[in-house]
Amino acid sequence: MQVNQESEKRIIGLIRLHIIPFALLLYIVAFLDRVNLGYAAIVMNPDLGISAELFGFISGIFFIGYLIFEVPSNIIMQKVGARIWIGRIMISWGLVAVLMGFVQSPEHLIVLRFLLGIAEAGFFPGMIWYLGTWFPHRYLARSIALFSTAIVISNIIGAPLSMYILDMVNWGSIAAWRWLFIIEGIPAILFGLLSLLILKNRPADAGWLDSDQKQWLILELESGTVKIHPHRLVDILTDTKVLLFSGTYFAVTVGMYAIIFFLPTLSSSFLHNLDMRAIGLILMIPYIVTLICMFLVSCHSDLKGERLYHIVILFFIAGAGLTLDQLAEDPILSLLGITIALSGILSIIGPFWSYVLSQLTPDEQPVGVAVINSIGNLGGFVGPVITGYLISLFKTLDSGWPVITFILCLGAVMIFMAGKMRTPA
Repeated sequence: MQVNQESEKRIIGLIRLHIIPFALLLYIVAFLDRVNLGYAAIVMNPDLGISAELFGFISGIFFIGYLIFEVPSNIIMQKVGARIWIGRIMISWGLVAVLMGFVQSPEHLIVLRFLLGIAEAGFFPGMIWYLGTWFPHRYLARSIALFSTAIVISNIIGAPLSMYILDMVNWGSIAAWRWLFIIEGIPAILFGLLSLLILKNRPADAGWLDSDQKQWLILELESGTVKIHPHRLVDILTDTKVLLFSGTYFAVTVGMYAIIFFLPTLSSSFLHNLDMRAIGLILMIPYIVTLICMFLVSCHSDLKGERLYHIVILFFIAGAGLTLDQLAEDPILSLLGITIALSGILSIIGPFWSYVLSQLTPDEQPVGVAVINSIGNLGGFVGPVITGYLISLFKTLDSGWPVITFILCLGAVMIFMAGKMRTPA
């Protein structure tokens, strides 16, 4: 079935309207529960006697549980459907997030962070797969980019909200950091229940598309489906370019999570003369600037049709930002350095995934992207652990930045090496 360009745009517009806003909202809630530990740490760590080194481990253990159960979770989702499985994921991680408000020791926190990773496992790649069941390939990249802005938006919302809770909520003689986990965990449960009502598993279930629109969309999606032959799996898993891409994304997540988890504690140390609510508002600044930079960089990269050098330059900009933060003695310069670093790292994500998709053949993309994402997410464990260890060793909150900067430089080298490899015809 053929439709004209105007009708096609109308169909895609309907899909974006009904799928993207709710998916974005779910990811905002997910990421907020993933990173609110950094805000809670300001008062939680002294209460529970958690050192910077131990906090780094507690932050990172989430990603071990996430990694182990990511693939099984996605397999189950494809069997039972996104509506039930996304709802299950959100309800279970919401329950675990709420339970974090009742921990009595660092050991309890370690167990629950690991369980949180298990509960949330498969959410991001599962949602990427879900978007792929609605959007033809030529519209998918932009949809993923919109979805991924939740990483920044969650922190724009989470910074003032979390700091407000820490400053103002002490109900029933329960510590504010405990209320932080409880209050921010409840929306995941509610949206999980809402997902069971709102999410549609496939286009055939969409009441907001007429029969002709459904037929066109189903045919478009089927024409873009690529089957992976078993003999290709080993080739993809051992492909040098895929491994270099994996190392590059690992460097991105090392820097991203090292900054995100330790930024609240770092900021409260050099803004110690301000109250929690004021710090929360100030912490919005790096993320607002980052959101603007992500948009501008992606637009410039699309306009020029260039990805590789954008990524390389952004890695070095991020490293320069961390270096500025470490050398700065003035709080404003320190915040500027962190803002530059965060903007540089997160602005890599759009051009990076666009570049990866352009460098992998259609039959390599599903497995290749899964491998890159899985290996890359290990950086979520390594970044906080390294940072926490070096803070404990050298007794200053920016002690980890030289090592993180070195890893970012390695990321630039790896993506450059991948870019100079000949792409098979």
